[in-house]
Amino acid sequence: MRITAYILGLVLLYFIISDLRTPMDYGEMRTQALKNDNLTEFKVGVVWPFSTNNDLFLEGIQLAVEEINSIGVLGRKMRLVIKDTASNKNKARSAADGFIRTKDMLAVIGHYDSSIAAETSIGYEKAKLLFLDTGAFGAFLSGHDFEYFVRTSVNTKMIAEKMVKTLAEQGYKRIYIVTQEDEYGQDLAFHFKYYMDLYDMDICRNSSYFRWEYDFHEIIHDMKSEDCDLVFLTGYEPWAGYFIRDMRDMGVTLPYAAAFTAVDKMRGIAGNALDDSMYFTYYDPYSDDPENEVFVRKFRQKYGVKPDAYAATAYDTLHMLADSIRTTGSFEPLNLSYFLRYIEMYNGVNGFYRFSPNGEVLERPFYLMQVKGDREIILNELKPEYNRSLN
Repeated sequence: MRITAYILGLVLLYFIISDLRTPMDYGEMRTQALKNDNLTEFKVGVVWPFSTNNDLFLEGIQLAVEEINSIGVLGRKMRLVIKDTASNKNKARSAADGFIRTKDMLAVIGHYDSSIAAETSIGYEKAKLLFLDTGAFGAFLSGHDFEYFVRTSVNTKMIAEKMVKTLAEQGYKRIYIVTQEDEYGQDLAFHFKYYMDLYDMDICRNSSYFRWEYDFHEIIHDMKSEDCDLVFLTGYEPWAGYFIRDMRDMGVTLPYAAAFTAVDKMRGIAGNALDDSMYFTYYDPYSDDPENEVFVRKFRQKYGVKPDAYAATAYDTLHMLADSIRTTGSFEPLNLSYFLRYIEMYNGVNGFYRFSPNGEVLERPFYLMQVKGDREIILNELKPEYNRSLN
């Protein structure tokens, strides 16, 4: 009995000590664990609201890891640890905590929500865990001079600048701005208003809503008395879908643009009300770039559908990570972060990637799209100018 009690006491003490370990402690343990030449695999955490998002992020990830593991990475296989947040912040926090405590985890790919990405990125930084941001757009995420942060998707500043430019080229001048009251929506609205001044555009009126709101009748009623050219909504799915549905139900026929990218999900919410709505994307599955054509063909063969922006970004990001390890010969997250930030250029299925010293992707393609029934058309296209300078 005494031996059993002693063993149980040791077990309890182990868990108490483990719980008291800080992210910095796990960072040191990670550094040592990933140096182990006897490892046959390395782990990559994947965190995304799979069950609540109608996108193809998971499919892009799965296709990439199959290709990577078919040849290996310096003798090791890549093992994905996939966590579904179901758009729940507590689940996202729990997933991040689990990644931090996994000593042989090299990197994390995700998140979708900018507010939770801002929160969890602090832990990743302290735990020396490479955070490859593929979906959280908030420009503020790179404002902390973190060393382990690299974003392969666009940010709100880039979205705002290119949205304003393309909408101005379409002839819109007086904009009714509807802000989603969260980190993403507010950040996007801030940058959108800044760039409006540069293109001689006026704010017709400002309104806002919180994520827990699903009834937009009061805002839309006020909108009827305004003389505006366009409604621009800074939120994404599903709120952007509910808003356009209510707009059309209440007889408002103003042109509508929003910061959503998952158009298929929006169709399920708004139905025919989505017709003629404008949105942005940073990937063209019909591009004749040879890398993209091969990717689209393989993706269609495996999943029966064309890839979306999230699938392409996930696919490119995972391959970029594997290629960085092969080129540097290192499984050290900090080495890989700095390699990505200072490589001259990386050619993926979504075009060329290059990064700023603070981990922001530069010069992504941008498309202003419009919904036309069951298809989408490109209204305006902004191709990046690939120069060699990071200035």
